[in-house]
Amino acid sequence: AGGADGWPDTTIRPGDTDLIRAAKEEVAHARALAKEAELLAAAESDPDKKRKILAGVEAIRNDSHDLIAKAYELSDDPFNYGKKRAFGKAQRQLATDVASLVSLTTPSPSPAMQAALRNMQQAAGRSGGDGG
Repeated sequence: AGGADGWPDTTIRPGDTDLIRAAKEEVAHARALAKEAELLAAAESDPDKKRKILAGVEAIRNDSHDLIAKAYELSDDPFNYGKKRAFGKAQRQLATDVASLVSLTTPSPSPAMQAALRNMQQAAGRSGGDGG
């Protein structure tokens, strides 16, 4: 389920597995980065670049929902190879979206954006996706 702003709920709840917690952390970091990009888009004078930035934000929002859903599915069936692969694919897609958005927003990302990207990458490393 998502919040009123269209982003998934990243509140850590009792009973969340380590995998779900890590996915929620990844999404929270990606969301922070996307919010930073939205501010840059608001100040962007080139309409094409602005459209691309906002499309990148939307891709992150959509793929954030997918990652959390896949984390819940895998947590319910942790030995299911297909679900492990789907979770890993969702992680990689979100990371790709984030990298794409970072490259769109500026050749030299702001310190806040760099920190959010680093945090998201660290969270991805802790979440247990199989990487393949």
